[in-house]
Amino acid sequence: MMANLFFCAILLAWLVGASFTLTVGMSSLIFWFDSRYLELNLVSDRSLVQVERGFHQVLAYLTTPGSGSLKLTNFALSAAGRSHFQEVKIIFYVLFILTLISVCGLLFFGWRRQLRARLRINSTFLWNLIWLPIIIAVIASLDFDSFFIEFHRLLFRNTNWLFDPVTDPIIKILPDTFFLHCALVLLLWFGILWLGLWLYQKSSGDRKKDLKKHLTQF
Repeated sequence: MMANLFFCAILLAWLVGASFTLTVGMSSLIFWFDSRYLELNLVSDRSLVQVERGFHQVLAYLTTPGSGSLKLTNFALSAAGRSHFQEVKIIFYVLFILTLISVCGLLFFGWRRQLRARLRINSTFLWNLIWLPIIIAVIASLDFDSFFIEFHRLLFRNTNWLFDPVTDPIIKILPDTFFLHCALVLLLWFGILWLGLWLYQKSSGDRKKDLKKHLTQF
């Protein structure tokens, strides 16, 4: 029982963490599109080169260990804004570490040749997981602005995330639309990874073997 609960926790952590990590990896491409589609250079009164440099400086800060304090070449940043990015960086690394731990967990089950068997035994849990991105997508689509605000209130215990465009002009190049596109990509990755797991556990592999044979030792 405990082994199955542990496996389900690892499974959920991997789906969330890996989806997040892959989305972060694609964020530069998403921003490249949005910076042109939304004309962020006009919105921020900066050149397109300065806009892209500002985004990549933020991204490098959030994804690079021990990168010190955030420094932006073409955008002013208040103490509250700097503090918010520090909090975001902590969240990033919690999810990165969660991804790494969950990958190690899945590799452990794979090494013991239990991965497919565990997926089949917990197929109901796996099936129900696909409803998670669907429910989130439906709620967000009804009113993304409200969803975005409540999401921040849930994650942060202060109001530093309420950027003032005057003191923190970096917010002008980080519109809600950009985060909406990132959220859609994250949900898409979640679905793709989930589908991969579902197809894997449905494949022939060990189907003719007794599942208990793989679970006698843990």
